[in-house]
Amino acid sequence: MSKKRDRKGRQRRRRKKQTKRKRETQRSAGSAQPSPAGGGLMGQLLAKLGGVQVGEPIPLPADFPEIPTEIRAYGERQRARLSPAERHAAINRHYEAGRQAFGRGQYQQTIPEFQRAIVLMTEGMAGPEAFFNLAQAYGNLDQVEESRAVMNFYLELAPDDPDAYFSLAYAALMEEDYEECIRLSKLGRERLRDRDPTGLINLARAYQHLGRSQDAVRTLEEAIRLDPTWSAAYQSLGACYEDQLDLEQAEKYYRRAVEVDPSNQAARRNLERLEEGIVVLGPPPPWLSAGVDEE
Repeated sequence: MSKKRDRKGRQRRRRKKQTKRKRETQRSAGSAQPSPAGGGLMGQLLAKLGGVQVGEPIPLPADFPEIPTEIRAYGERQRARLSPAERHAAINRHYEAGRQAFGRGQYQQTIPEFQRAIVLMTEGMAGPEAFFNLAQAYGNLDQVEESRAVMNFYLELAPDDPDAYFSLAYAALMEEDYEECIRLSKLGRERLRDRDPTGLINLARAYQHLGRSQDAVRTLEEAIRLDPTWSAAYQSLGACYEDQLDLEQAEKYYRRAVEVDPSNQAARRNLERLEEGIVVLGPPPPWLSAGVDEE
């Protein structure tokens, strides 16, 4: 799974329509805020699961990645000792520590901090963002099954969050499950409430892998229509045309990608390669779909 940035950064890029989207599945994390006792997303989930008593830990599904015994014991001690306000403050401390480690790319340190936040949560202290970011950290460590299990649980808490679907779609793309990538990308697109092209490059890549070139082209043209400054969309469209041996169009869109974002080195290399008469058929690796090198 690709490396992601934090939720606040993602939201800023949406508002400002900036061009450097290092991954389609980039997402960040805000602060963990509790819902009113018995309410909110967590309260709804607990009601669906049969409910638990206030003060009990949140029930996690059987396929949830194992939380170390010492972290579970820490949660039990702190839930018994701390008031709800003190627990909320501790959750936020662990959450912020995890978010900062995430931002530094220290994913091994990120995971236990989010786990500590989770074991402190009880009914009425919904903090679904910790689950989203825990899933992203597992993904960045290539622990795909763990990432998928946590993200699916997060979707039970926040079923209308498009970025969760896009994250799962990217994982499906990396695993060459292109039909699943298309399904999840479309579910994410259905949940977007603004004119945002997120998810369209991965969707186009899946179409291209399945030989649905025209669907891929139409999808990327839609991405460009929604955000004419998105360099990666021009680059991906150039790759589609190169795969169809329409080298004139391929060169046109690679050149446009570089014009829009001169730092897009992948598009620049593709343009130079075409100018040298070297043609590459087939979709580029998924990590190049956003116009950047693999990190």
